[in-house]
Amino acid sequence: MATRFLGEAWHPGGSVLSSALAFKMQASRGDLFLDVGCGLGSTPRMLSAQFGCDVVGMDLSSTNAVAALRRSEEHGGLAFVAGDGQHVPMAEQKFDGVMLECVLSTFRDKAGATGEIARILKPGGRVGISDVVVEGDIPDELKSPLLEALCVARALPAEGYRALLEQSGFDVTGVERRKQETLDLLDRIKRALFVAKLLVGVGKLRLDAQDLDYASRLLFLARKSVEEDKLGYVILTAAKGR
Repeated sequence: MATRFLGEAWHPGGSVLSSALAFKMQASRGDLFLDVGCGLGSTPRMLSAQFGCDVVGMDLSSTNAVAALRRSEEHGGLAFVAGDGQHVPMAEQKFDGVMLECVLSTFRDKAGATGEIARILKPGGRVGISDVVVEGDIPDELKSPLLEALCVARALPAEGYRALLEQSGFDVTGVERRKQETLDLLDRIKRALFVAKLLVGVGKLRLDAQDLDYASRLLFLARKSVEEDKLGYVILTAAKGR
């Protein structure tokens, strides 16, 4: 349902923030990138079209990998595979860049994942991360495993992600908070919920009205936490030593 109402790139900032992250990583023609958690392939297609990169998109879901390949047939230099970012099925020192968008926060073994990124990057390779951060006490409802897909349940503070990267041998080159993009996404979700309620009301969409009401409550709690700087979104860039 999220893709239906919000499009493919429904993390804060969407495709615009994905492009900005790639720019900060100095993505360039001929680079080989890995997009961990590629979903339906919107970021690999952007990297190919805007920066001239060759890209491997990897997703835990083989269904997503197949669908991404189908949607990307007109783009050259793209491949899609099923795989786990905590145990990347790739050779050492293979990639110039690795991107993870709203992915690292979902991993149980985050240190293992950053170690794997270091393993598969060439010396001097770059990593770009955009993800949810939790900087203070937030309502327990927002930390429910039911919300794991929204990247909140296992999210760290920004300094927690920095520490993971540094422990894996990276030099962190940038940390930027993206509060406005987060608020904008919450507004988009609010509008989508409003449309969904209208469609349920006229019998055009089969969803439980109570579930929609609960989603509205979670949205209210999330916005309040963002406004209080307890919940947010950051982009981080880092480089592997040469």
